[in-house]
Amino acid sequence: MDEILSAAALRERVAQSYADLSSAADALSAAQIERPGAQDDWSVKDILAHVSFWHNRLAALLEAVLSGTAPTPLSEPGEDIAATVDRVNAAHYAATKDLPAGTVRADLEHSYARVVATLARLRDADLADTGALSTLLGGSVLELIAGDTYGHYEEHLPAIQAQNQ
Repeated sequence: MDEILSAAALRERVAQSYADLSSAADALSAAQIERPGAQDDWSVKDILAHVSFWHNRLAALLEAVLSGTAPTPLSEPGEDIAATVDRVNAAHYAATKDLPAGTVRADLEHSYARVVATLARLRDADLADTGALSTLLGGSVLELIAGDTYGHYEEHLPAIQAQNQ
C-alpha cells in the first residue's frame, strides 16, 4: 500500500483511481460490458456490481465507526476472512448477475458517491492505526479503504481494459 499522509491525499487517490476505472468501463460497448469471461465467469457488468457492493459495505462500516458504533461483521462463526469474502462475493453475484447494465452502472455511481461523502467526513487523525476508528474496526482504516476503493479498482482494471481489445 502506498503511503497516504492525509485525508485529502486519500480522497484524491480514490478519485483518480475511480476515474481510471470509470473511464475504462465507459470505453466499452454494451456487448463488451455484458460478455462473460472478463474475470473468471464474470462480465465487466458483474465486476462493477461487485465493486458497488464493496463500496456500500465500506461506507456502512465507516458510517458506523464514525458514529462510535462497532461494525456488524460479515463473517460467520468459524469462518476466516477469505471464506467470508468468497461467500459474500458469490451471493452478491447470484443476486445481481441478471440486472441490466444501466442499473449496475447507476448503482456503482450511487455507491461511489456514498463513499466520497463518507470519506469527506474523515480527518487526518482518523487515519492513524492507533486511532479510535482503527480500534473500532479492529484494523487499519487505510487498509480497509484501499481494499474497497483504489486497491480494488486496480485489481479489476486490467480485466476491464482487456475487454476493449
